[in-house]
Amino acid sequence: MYLCLDVGNTQIHGGVFEDKKLIMDFRLNTKQPWSSDQLGLFIRNILKEHGITEFEKIAAIGVSSVVSSLDHHIKNACLKYFSKLPIFIDYTSKIGINLDKFEHPNEIGADLLASAFCALHDHPNENLIIVDMGTATTIVAITKDRAFLGGVIAPGLLTQVKSLAESAEKLFITNIEKPKTYLGTTTNQAMQSGVFFGQLGALKYLIKNIIQESFPNESSIVIGTGGFSKLYKAEDVFDVLASDLVLRGIMCFLCG
Repeated sequence: MYLCLDVGNTQIHGGVFEDKKLIMDFRLNTKQPWSSDQLGLFIRNILKEHGITEFEKIAAIGVSSVVSSLDHHIKNACLKYFSKLPIFIDYTSKIGINLDKFEHPNEIGADLLASAFCALHDHPNENLIIVDMGTATTIVAITKDRAFLGGVIAPGLLTQVKSLAESAEKLFITNIEKPKTYLGTTTNQAMQSGVFFGQLGALKYLIKNIIQESFPNESSIVIGTGGFSKLYKAEDVFDVLASDLVLRGIMCFLCG
């Protein structure tokens, strides 16, 4: 078994793989001031709730983290409660992706590297555009020769909603869903339209131009992942929806 942790800005998404299949997963709030003991006990208890009690069968623990302030606590939690030194994915990891075209490879998020590694495993010898829709909406392009070309970082859907609510006195947090019309007849509907269709338009524009810029006269596959990608399943944005791409990338890395 492998324990994989995707430490994002909003949530820690964890999962356990057995025979390369995800047998359980869990989420916890990244914003809570976690100590090593709190993290270790939470993960042990949630695994027990899912019938995983023989922790010695966990062969390795892999971590993709974009929250460096938690890295030390995660390391100590894994050592104390699972007797395993976690393996953190970063730009120095041997994942077979050429980062030479990116000026500062140390700035590439570990989650982007993990998802790219998994996508290349799923779609070998293909040009790839990976869209990850979480706290931020990120887009990266990778060639069929496994060269990381670069990326786009934009505010995610929930980040946009929170920003509006915090910046304008009469606006508020709204549910993120596809509205029935472009023009809202309430403030709530108007915000939903702006956020949902605004992101949709940005995605289509960016993907179209990335393909023209990076893969002219070549085929490519657009992969959607992340919590909000499912909202756009019927919007002709993605060729493939791949859930848990980061977790599976960590697992693939641990498996070698």
